[in-house]
Amino acid sequence: NQIKVGGEYRSYDIFWDQKQFYNATPFGETYNHLPKYANLYAQHKLEYNDIIINAGLRFDYLASRVTYFKPRIDQQSAIVSDQFESTPKSQISPRLGVSHPVAENTILRFNYGYFFQPPKFWTMFINTQGEVNSRYPLVGNPDLRPEKTIAYELGLNHALASDLTLDVTAYFKDIENLIASR
Repeated sequence: NQIKVGGEYRSYDIFWDQKQFYNATPFGETYNHLPKYANLYAQHKLEYNDIIINAGLRFDYLASRVTYFKPRIDQQSAIVSDQFESTPKSQISPRLGVSHPVAENTILRFNYGYFFQPPKFWTMFINTQGEVNSRYPLVGNPDLRPEKTIAYELGLNHALASDLTLDVTAYFKDIENLIASR
């Protein structure tokens, strides 16, 4: 029996001051944001003669804490901006790993888990004032959802000799909320 518990807390102070002077309509932006990120986890490992089980649970939390503008096009094809407040994002992620020797030199293993990946801050905070008439019309989204990955893996390890191993692995990964531009 082995039990692990832990956590992490990050408080960022992001200051950005950029000016673009190499075109006819320069773009400049200054911001200071204070996002927070935290996680907690618990893991329980059970080792028996013929099986090892690793089970865990993780909680992730991200708060960008920003008021921002989201540009949209109305019926008259004019660009208008609506103001929004970002909401905190969180996820509970189960994890399970099982390893089982099926013969003297062969091990069968299985892993399953959910994973949480916060977006890069520049994709969240760039041009949150919604200035789309400049030569740099990208607008960030402080309310981006983190990438969510669900992964399965099934593998077989077989020792052919003392210095030669055969490893066969089948896996499946489903990734949601990938970041894109439009």
